[in-house]
Amino acid sequence: MSNPYATPEPANYVSPDAVRAKDASMVNQVHVVGILQIVLGALELFMGAGLFIAAFFVTAAFADISAEVDTGELPPESVMMGMQAYYGIAGGLTSLMAVLRIIGGVGSFWFRGRIWMLVSLIGGLASILTCYCGPFSLGLAIYGLIVMFNPGVKQAYRMAAEGIPASEIRHRFMSAAYGQNPAPPMENPGPATNSPDSAAPNDGGSQEPDS
Repeated sequence: MSNPYATPEPANYVSPDAVRAKDASMVNQVHVVGILQIVLGALELFMGAGLFIAAFFVTAAFADISAEVDTGELPPESVMMGMQAYYGIAGGLTSLMAVLRIIGGVGSFWFRGRIWMLVSLIGGLASILTCYCGPFSLGLAIYGLIVMFNPGVKQAYRMAAEGIPASEIRHRFMSAAYGQNPAPPMENPGPATNSPDSAAPNDGGSQEPDS
């Protein structure tokens, strides 16, 4: 039988039976993944800009010295076009994944943009081809995918899509993990008053004896 005096549970309340403590811990790690995504995205964006610069200026410098370089059976023009294609594609792909990393990382603070996070974690592995932050990118992809595919994290993103603030989502998950309902707002009690019922009854012990 339900308690009629209990505080009603808010919308989308996460009950202790539906959430494990491990899920609540994973929800708290979402912003850690987001910070790492922003840091790595900034580094890869810098790298992408460098590859674009290399595509236009390094190949131009190679054209000036192509007459002195032995390229074997390949003509110097083919070598230069191959270098331009490699640096251009690598720079464009790295810059795109870097932007998606930053978008997904910023959105993780509000449990938004889970799709961008997944795309950047998987697509960001392409940066290994540039030999730049390869181990960091691989480790972050493994760690981030474990966190993002956690059932509790999926539920947190669904709750955010329904308009629940990120701080409230974390609070509900932690409360559910430890078997506690969110505390209702405290009311300010009024000043204590003495009611007639609370007065001590007079047992007649203080009456004066009859003369």
